[in-house]
Amino acid sequence: MQPGTPLFRYDTEEMQLTLEQAELDLEGISNQISTLKNQLSDLEKEKKKASKDEQYSYTVQIQSVELQIKNEEYNSTVKKSEIDKLKASLENAEVYSEVEAW
Repeated sequence: MQPGTPLFRYDTEEMQLTLEQAELDLEGISNQISTLKNQLSDLEKEKKKASKDEQYSYTVQIQSVELQIKNEEYNSTVKKSEIDKLKASLENAEVYSEVEAW
């Protein structure tokens, strides 16, 4: 047996399904971020039109949406990292001989 000879391959079906689900989750997070950004834009426009008394309420809502956006952006980063790890695991599913054996 020569170095580089395939020895065995892990069953990757479950990892592939997990990867596909993670990619769908990431898409959902991205959609949520877009929705929140649109909501933020709407709130900022409404705040400009609001009376001085109502502006505080809009400020609180805006801060809440900004926090939600930051949270979803963090979730996106975590999910991207998870996807990268899954892809790396799938790429390394086959184990090769590192030494020459007689």
